[in-house]
Amino acid sequence: MNLVFKLFGLLFFIFGITILFNSFNGITGFVVYEDVNLNVGVIIGIWFILVSLLLIVYRKKEQEINDKRK
Repeated sequence: MNLVFKLFGLLFFIFGITILFNSFNGITGFVVYEDVNLNVGVIIGIWFILVSLLLIVYRKKEQEINDKRK
């Protein structure tokens, strides 16, 4: 289960950074996320980054709890 949280945390972080950078200047060939308002792009990017950080923190807390049980 830790691998799932780690994988999704990493993917969400990469998506968030990509969307956040694309909000400020267009990435050539990034057609899926074209013509979106700057404010909306920043909010979506920050949301992905925050969710990724929460997943990573939850994974570490879950691992600490499992270590204490042993």
